[in-house]
This record gives sequence, C-alpha cells and structure tokens, in this order.
Amino acid sequence: MTALLRVALFLWAAQSPAHALLDVPFMPQPPALCGGAAVSMVLRYWGHQDVFPQDFAPLVSQSDGGIFTGALVSAVRERGWTAVVLPGDNGRARLRAEIDQGRPVIALIQVAPGVFHYVVIAGSTDADVVFHDPARAPFRVLDWAAFDRAWAASGRWMMLVLPPANATARAVPAPEAGRDRTPCSALVDHAVDTALAGQMEEAEAELVAATRLCPSDPAAWRELAGLRFSQRRWPDANRWATVAARLAPADAYAWQLAASSRYLLGDTAGALDAWNHIGEPRVDAIAILGAARTPQPVISRIVGLEPRAVLTSSDFTRASRRLQDLPAAADGRLKYEPLGDGRARIDVMVDERPLVPSGWPALVRLGVQTAVRNELRLELSGALGAGELVAASWRWSANRPRVAVALAIPSPWFSGVATVETAWERQSYGSIVRERRRRSGVQFADWSTSWLKWTGGAAIDHFDDHGFAAIDAALHARLARDRVAVTVSSSGWIPLSSGRRLSTVAVAAAWRSTPETDRRGWSSSMEFRRASAAAPLALWSGAGTGQGRPALLRAHPLLDDGVVTGAAFGRELVNGTLEYSQPVGRAFGAVLAVAGFVDAARASHRSTGLGRSPLFADAGIGLRVRLPGGAGVLRADLAHGLHGGATTLSAGWVARWPK
Repeated sequence: MTALLRVALFLWAAQSPAHALLDVPFMPQPPALCGGAAVSMVLRYWGHQDVFPQDFAPLVSQSDGGIFTGALVSAVRERGWTAVVLPGDNGRARLRAEIDQGRPVIALIQVAPGVFHYVVIAGSTDADVVFHDPARAPFRVLDWAAFDRAWAASGRWMMLVLPPANATARAVPAPEAGRDRTPCSALVDHAVDTALAGQMEEAEAELVAATRLCPSDPAAWRELAGLRFSQRRWPDANRWATVAARLAPADAYAWQLAASSRYLLGDTAGALDAWNHIGEPRVDAIAILGAARTPQPVISRIVGLEPRAVLTSSDFTRASRRLQDLPAAADGRLKYEPLGDGRARIDVMVDERPLVPSGWPALVRLGVQTAVRNELRLELSGALGAGELVAASWRWSANRPRVAVALAIPSPWFSGVATVETAWERQSYGSIVRERRRRSGVQFADWSTSWLKWTGGAAIDHFDDHGFAAIDAALHARLARDRVAVTVSSSGWIPLSSGRRLSTVAVAAAWRSTPETDRRGWSSSMEFRRASAAAPLALWSGAGTGQGRPALLRAHPLLDDGVVTGAAFGRELVNGTLEYSQPVGRAFGAVLAVAGFVDAARASHRSTGLGRSPLFADAGIGLRVRLPGGAGVLRADLAHGLHGGATTLSAGWVARWPK
C-alpha cells in the first residue's frame, strides 16, 4: 500500500468511521475493456493475482465496442467464481451494505448519451461514492446525486463477485533435489552445514578453498555467493554468483543471487538481465503516480509494457525513453520492484508540466530562454486531457522574424508521439537577400528498441513563392550505456509545380564521459551537413554563437543584427566541439558549473561563389547553470578565435543531450 493510500484511508476513517474504504488494487483499462479491468480489480482484491483486463478481450462486442453485462457475468461464473447481479431497487443502501461488509461492487454507469462504463465501488458514505474508474484514475469521488444520475441510466445495474467456496492458495513447487557431485561436493556440503551452525569464518575458509581446488565447480561459487549475500557484501555476492551461473547456466539459484545482488547495488538493468535467464520477472500491476490531467490509459500506452510479459532490460529502457518523450511531462521515471513469485510491479512516476508556466522557477526559466534566444515560447500542457503539449513561439527580430504553433500529442495508433506544426519565418542574408518560408507538416517518432529511435514526417513547404512537398526521416541511436549518440537524417523536397528537387543529409555523433549531469566530465560532438545545389539559403548550414544555426563556433558570430554574415556558412558544413565541465556548487536551487571548450568548423560551397573556408578554431571558458525543474542548461561563454575571429561573449540555451 502506498503512503498516499495510507493517508487516504486514514482521512476516510477519520471522516466516516461508520463506513469502509476498500483497498481494491487499481488497473487501467485497455480500449473497450473497462469490464475486464473492473473484474480484474475485484479478483485481485480477493487474492487472485494472475488476472488482467486483456483476458476478457474475446468478450468485446465488435459492433458496440464493449462487453455486455450478461457476457461479463457468464465469464466470471465460468472461472468458478460467484457472480450475483444485485437488484437495483434501494440500490444505494444495498451497495453501501456490501461495501461495509468488505465486498467491492462492480457498477455500470452512463458517461455519455448511450455510452456506458464499468466502475468498481470501493467506498460509500451518506454524501459521496468512491470508485475506481479504469479509464481515468483510482479513488474518484462523486457526490451521491451525480453518481446516481449516471447509475440510474443503467437501471442501477451492479454485480457482486465472490471467490469460490473451495478456493485454496496456490501450491509452491518444491525445490529440486540432488545435484551433480564433484570432488569438492563434500567440502561444499560441510561448509554449508558450518555456515548454518553460525560459524561463518570457518565456512568462508572452506568455500574459498573449494573454489581454488575446483574452480569449475559451480556449487562452490554459488554457496560462496550465498554467504557473501548473507553478509550484505553485494559486490562479492554478484561477482561469485555470476561465475556460478556462467558455469551452470541452468542454475536458477545462482541467477537469483546475481539478480538480487545487482538490484541491491542499484544495477537494475543488470538485475533484469540475470532474472531473464530464468524467465523472470513477469510484469504484474503497473502503478502510475503523479498524473493529474493525463489519463492513465494514455500513459500506459506510451510506456508500452504488457502484463504477464517478461520484463527485460531492453523493454524497461525503451519504456523509460518513451516516458521521457511524453509531451505533457516535464520529467518521467520508471521503477520496478520485485514482488516474489517471479513477478514485478512497475511504478511509472510522472512529473507533469503545469497547465501554463507558473511559479518563480518556471517564470525565471521562461525569461532566460526568451532573452538568450530572442524568441518567446509559450506552452499549454494537458488542457485537452490527452497528454499533449501546445507551444506557440514568436521571434521579433526585424531581420529574422518567426511565428510558429505546434501540437505534440501521444499517438493514438502506436506508442510514440505525433507532432503537428505550422510556421512562418523570414531570414536575411548579406545586405540584399531576404527569404520567406512557410511550412506546415506532421511528424511521428518512437523508440523501436531500447537504443534506436526513428522519426518520420511530411510537410508542405514554401520558400518564397516556390511550393514543395517535403519528406523527412531520421534514425537516432544511443550506445555505450547512453554515452554515445549517433543521428543520421535526410530530407527531400519535391516541387509542386516547376523547379528542381531539393535534399539535405546530416550525420551527427556525440560522446560524453558520464550521463550523470551533476558530475564533472568530458563531452564532444561532430556533425556533417550538406544541402543539394539548388537548395535555398534556409537549408544551408552555418556555425556561430548558436543564434541562426545550432552549430557552435563561439568566437565567430554567424549573425549581425539578425542578418547571416558569418564566414562559416555554406551548403556543406563540418563542425565539432570538445568541452570539459566541472560542477562548482548550487545557488537558489540551480546547479553551477564552469567549462572549458574548443570549437572548430569549416564551410564549403559558400555564398557569392566562395569555395571552402579555412578551418576555423575557437577556444574559451564558460559558465553553465542548470535551473531547477528544467530540462536544459543556460550557458554563458567567452571565446577567442585561434584561427581568425575575435574575442566574443555569447549566451545560449542547451537542450537535453545530445541536442
């Protein structure tokens, strides 16, 4: 039981001592399976854990998109359970009487004209009803009048589900008897007996001797690991259990020791790798915490974990990455907890963005981002209750104005995110070139594996008066335990009338010595970009202080009063950065760090007929400020040109790595 539920139960008992609030496990429903979710909750309440909403999927009527009451009653009875449809007359008193006896009730309510929905009643007082709504959230509270209006539309239908009279606990299989004997088996057996007698030092000496005499005997390593585990020496327990498991891959106890030791060491991915060798753990209940405006089924779909499936480290990492991409979440984290019997509970913790930015940290971050980007970006999060994020931005520079509106929303068709965006901008190049661009399009993105993400989209793009149909595609790889990132992307434009086709291609790689953002470390990045010969200037690449184009060459500003004038600007660009960062403290909740860096860039096929530029190189120092509650970092840098350029002070906003 969570701390929040304990508080809820305490408050309920204090306010309504005469009535019960039942601790019914909550399960969110897959589409059209509210009936299956309701029955699963009640069966789990009575102790039957191996039941999920998906088990009732064959009962869904294809024409009506739900489960008829008669079919649901029959399904419960076919499982050997008692299902009683209670009379609806005097339903309020009857329902409350069942709850007070500790028996949850499934009720059918109307949620829209002609649309009915199963819920599980967990509590009732003279004024309110408390119920689990599998489509929304647990422990919803409605006053009796509002609930009764919705309930009356179904004739106050309710069902009581009770366990079979002869229900018994599940049998636990006996441990395997016997094992292969080796020359050291007698020594290992004696060491185990010695340890059970409490003589740990003697047992340790005997087991160490056995591992030296018979290094290929898995029992010696396994029992030594068990001894280390009992001594809470988790690193040694993991090391020797892993040796035993490699010598005897079918040794379930060795894998259990290795997995448990890794879990206690905080290596949750390594623990799953060990448990997976024995087909564990299976996903049990998925608890979603912290979501107020985002429906739990939306979060369940984007996470993509399935009940009863074996939880692998790959699946867990992919689910964690997908949760990070939830538009309405400022942050998200997954945690699993072994429950025994080969099961694991998943905790999905969501830190939702506020509906609109509020509070001094968010307003300070908004002000800083606006100042360094010369662009105002306002966000509206979760207003539609679909986990979405609406963003509107405005850049007011006279020489490069821009207006854009975007909607990012969890896709209803797969576990990823769909983004719809429309934008208008004008950019200036040199003293006479002005170029307008209008673009409207849609993009889809998802993690296909724990390390590979794909994005793809289509748009209608206008450069001045020339219209194009555009197609974008990219692959993003995360390698070496999130220390290496590689991105390959390409875009193509097909003219809607006359004109030549356009294309761009880019390859980028990034590396960091540690993924821990509050530790000192090195990082580097390198990128190659190229645009086709007929590409407009808006598709060209450049390097500067981060304004105008993202590539960095911080002693060579790319813009002059919003006009692109920098020398490192062309159809083709190669650039790279090496940086070292050292945290130095905290102030007002922000993490401060100092940094030293070197930038380099070379542009080819430049404007006005210029060929390849020199290899520009800059070096400098800077300050990094990670504001509280934000996903990015403010940077302030002082750079000096080692090859050309001058001494330049600049500021920028660094998005989440590897961007």
